[in-house]
Amino acid sequence: MLLTKFSSLLLLATQAAAHGLITRIIGANGVEMPGLTVVDGTPRDCPSAVCGGQKDTAVIRDQEMGSIKASALGRTLISGPVDPKRVIVNFMTPNTDTRVHTRHFHQARQLINDAASVVANAGGAILNGAQDVAEKTPFGGAIKGAQSAVDDVASTLPRTKSGAVTPSGTVEKGVEGYAGKGSVNGLPSASDAGVITMTYHQVNQDGAGPSSADIDATSGGTDIKAFKSAKVIQNIPGVAGFSTSSTMDYEVKVQLPSGMKCSGVVGNTKDVCIMRVRNNAISGPFGGSAAFTN
Repeated sequence: MLLTKFSSLLLLATQAAAHGLITRIIGANGVEMPGLTVVDGTPRDCPSAVCGGQKDTAVIRDQEMGSIKASALGRTLISGPVDPKRVIVNFMTPNTDTRVHTRHFHQARQLINDAASVVANAGGAILNGAQDVAEKTPFGGAIKGAQSAVDDVASTLPRTKSGAVTPSGTVEKGVEGYAGKGSVNGLPSASDAGVITMTYHQVNQDGAGPSSADIDATSGGTDIKAFKSAKVIQNIPGVAGFSTSSTMDYEVKVQLPSGMKCSGVVGNTKDVCIMRVRNNAISGPFGGSAAFTN
């Protein structure tokens, strides 16, 4: 009976909001790069759709990949199908005057996309923000009560010592902040032992682990069939995509399959591998992606 009740409450929670993403990849060569779904201006210190904290998390569903709805890296609420070129080309292109003007254009276009998403993604915003909106209505007590019951049961779930609370006031600035850095030092690299280290930002309680990982070593993140399963050797805590954590950052480590060599091409960048990480939340899966080389 308790298990059935917990399952029902867990389903309610995951339908309300479930988000987490890769915000950074940290190369063994000292190169750091933003994840491929991140959008500058996204607040990292709040968990709701209402505050905008969920807009650059990818929804990564097998049945949607390859359609106009989602790429092999999924889709985000704010930008639609994830295009790895957006972050990789920005990271690898020298910072010239022409580039600055182009970046301003993209920033202006992003503002238009943000405004349009209010209409185009109204259904998703209502679904993902249902919990937050409901708390401001007469039904708020019931929603809080259900969430509290979930929290009580979930308080016995595994936690991690490696997680860190995202500092108050943190706003995503990675795309602009790392613009052109790769033109000098290249992409982040795997370690000699073939290990990739990333930072995973858990937006809210339903964006937890455990997560799985897949790597595309050949197509630059465009071919669904190019992704091969990889072992996550340091994971995000949680059960079925749920834990008691919100606005937390975790270190995630993935082991490359033996003998894997990065040979993908993205723009003018060669020898690219694309990492895809996602959890198994019922209303997801949710996650993100990153680029690296070996």
